Amino acid sequence: MFIGDQPPRAARRYRDTQREIGETRLMEDYFVDNPIYDEVICRRRFRMQRSLFLRIVNVVTANDEYFAQRRDATGRRGLSPLQKCTAAMRVLAYGASADEVDEYLRMGASTTREALMHFIDGVISCFSNEYLKKPNETDLARLLYVGDQRGFPDLARGFRYPVSGRGQGEPPLRGLRGSAPRKFLFLRG
Repeated sequence: MFIGDQPPRAARRYRDTQREIGETRLMEDYFVDNPIYDEVICRRRFRMQRSLFLRIVNVVTANDEYFAQRRDATGRRGLSPLQKCTAAMRVLAYGASADEVDEYLRMGASTTREALMHFIDGVISCFSNEYLKKPNETDLARLLYVGDQRGFPDLARGFRYPVSGRGQGEPPLRGLRGSAPRKFLFLRG
């Protein structure tokens, strides 16, 4: 083989994902006037109210042309902004892999990953000044109160790690410099 010679690539196989079916299913399930799934199920599945999700979709898609629905080389409509944002939200909300979204929304894993990156960038650029800020005293008090009501420890005082053998208040993995901890803590639910 000479420098610059590469083995021949396998030709990409065309796979008709029928993305129109994915868009139709998504719209009928959640976003038409009389959807199959009501507001309660929509909130559970999207981890937010439908109106909030649509607001995020509208703002993010208005500020990034990636989300615009285009036609492909054959004249067919591409993925809708709602499909791309829904895929990104499902990956974020459930920790789902990009492949899991393929069956329902009819979009490939690489497109899901690309939509996820654009969606994250869009949310940060559009909402960071309003929502993605450090909490002030009032925010912190509210967060601690809600955490206390839900049974979380007082985060303001810090955590204690007596099992690690490294002293109180120090995380067990801090300062290990490549060595493994001698004691492990396993929680069973």
